[in-house]
Amino acid sequence: MVLDPPRKKVDVFVMIIFSFIPILGIYAAWRIQKFWMLLLLELGISIIFGIAIIPLAFFMPELAMIMGVVVGIGANVLLVKYYAEKYNEKIGFPSSKSEKITNYIPETQTPIRIPTINTPSINVKSYLGKFFTKKGLIIGAIIALSIFVSVHIIADSVFIVINDGMSPLIKKYDLVTYDNTPFLEIDVGDVILYEDSGLIRIHEVVRDRNFELIVKSTKSPIEHSVGYTQYVGKVTGAYPDFGVRYYLSYYVFIPLMIAALILPSPIMRLRK
Repeated sequence: MVLDPPRKKVDVFVMIIFSFIPILGIYAAWRIQKFWMLLLLELGISIIFGIAIIPLAFFMPELAMIMGVVVGIGANVLLVKYYAEKYNEKIGFPSSKSEKITNYIPETQTPIRIPTINTPSINVKSYLGKFFTKKGLIIGAIIALSIFVSVHIIADSVFIVINDGMSPLIKKYDLVTYDNTPFLEIDVGDVILYEDSGLIRIHEVVRDRNFELIVKSTKSPIEHSVGYTQYVGKVTGAYPDFGVRYYLSYYVFIPLMIAALILPSPIMRLRK
């Protein structure tokens, strides 16, 4: 078929690297003819593992998230490696130290060499070696991991205000920090975060009533009651955004991770 990949040996290491890069990951799965298989297997593994660590996620969500990332990476590497090697075997290039003997067929006692038909026209590994270095990829992986951890820490420790309902006390797009002050220790005048219909809201406490807090914004007379189960934390400070909201954005985070992984290699080559 026109959409089938060329029947040429693939570089297993390159396919694994490609699998972690958007678009190239799709190409790698297509190149070894296992796109749907890899998609379904990795989806199934993520669902099964996600269900298995639900108890851990309740008590140690950060550890559960890190374990999920590690398992996802490990599963991806093993699956791509396995199916890339199977693809090479399918087209006559078994992955073994005795690979050279597959070019011969014993007939009586004299081995007859079989002409090689599916010889790769391009050595992909050496071609990529012109752009990437092992040291550069290691540095890139460390930088990308640092970005991931920093985004995770920031996202868990601050709240970005998306409206001006608390202005001028707290302005739109301010970064709000909060702590876990006990619910019963909240006083009138405190500003709290609470959950309402799946959304996190920020309001000022105006009075309490029967173990509930009555809160409102500075720009609306409408009051809301907040119970113990809705309470998230007490606001401890508000700071200008300085572009952090863009840093946490999915559309910035993903390209930044890719750039962090790829750019160190060419930069190191240019320095040489």
